[in-house]
Amino acid sequence: MENILRVLPSIPVNPINEDGEMASADESKGKTTCGWWIYGEQSVWKAGDKNISCMVQYSENTSHQNACYRYAELGGAYQDEKNECGLSGQYARFQQGSEYSLEVTWKRQLTESISLQPSFQYIKNDNGDFTALSARLYVSF
Repeated sequence: MENILRVLPSIPVNPINEDGEMASADESKGKTTCGWWIYGEQSVWKAGDKNISCMVQYSENTSHQNACYRYAELGGAYQDEKNECGLSGQYARFQQGSEYSLEVTWKRQLTESISLQPSFQYIKNDNGDFTALSARLYVSF
């Protein structure tokens, strides 16, 4: 399993003001913090061009004044010559509360230079339950 640990010193903080809005850069000036991130990915099955892998990541900012100060994700992916399918669950801790989400995505290679990736997300936080659909079009030159 590949593991990466990074420490990022002196990252500016953009705290939330009394109205719940992001403070301006001038208001945040002079406040520093530190963040760290760890990521691991491991292939768990291979057969020819087919591959199944799992991943986990976690990051945190030492200052809880940041809008989002904690993030975690756990997921898995299947890949073959023309397809990449993934499923992941995310957790984020914001000033305003916690958010949980689930994402399903599928990337299909249509031609040698074009691929399409639709995705669906289910998001749950203190404001309710939400769904999001998106699609990415990739063009390689």
